[in-house]
Amino acid sequence: MKRTVVCLFLVLCLSAGLFAFSWSPSADIAGGVALFFPGVEELKGNGTFRTSAFGAVDLNLVRFSAGKFDFGGGFSAAYVSKSNVYGNNIMKAYYQLGGGAGLSYRFTDVFSLGLFGRLMVATLRPVGVDQFAAIEAELQPSYTIVSNSRGNVGVFLPVTAAFRKDGITFRTGLGIHLALDVHKGGAR
Repeated sequence: MKRTVVCLFLVLCLSAGLFAFSWSPSADIAGGVALFFPGVEELKGNGTFRTSAFGAVDLNLVRFSAGKFDFGGGFSAAYVSKSNVYGNNIMKAYYQLGGGAGLSYRFTDVFSLGLFGRLMVATLRPVGVDQFAAIEAELQPSYTIVSNSRGNVGVFLPVTAAFRKDGITFRTGLGIHLALDVHKGGAR
């Protein structure tokens, strides 16, 4: 009897907790410029940094809203092109796959600021040449353009620092944010 009462109590608490949140999976697509600052001597030879272009996609399948906070995580993928030529050095292009989590705060209905962390594994092109891991931290100011009961569309300006064994890459650019409100609870 005690076990049944405890189980019913937990189910009621879980149900009430779920309705306090709004589940809204989202997708972020961004592109821009990447600056690589080498940290090892053999890459420092000609020039202090390398410039490349990048494209990135984040699929935040687990994303909840509670009050003015959004939190969640998901899968990430990125492509960084080969760098411009500096002397005899060209940084090879690479693909990245990984995942991460983040938290954002809505200051107004239009402006929010997010902080995200990712763990990415990169493979140099041609595929299989070499692999490395990177830990990324991203600051993401975003502006909502359209918001209705189905979700919202916005633009964001990602500023990312990727820490890898041979240096640091800073990325910045412009992105589009698409969020879908699947379940509306009492959060908003």
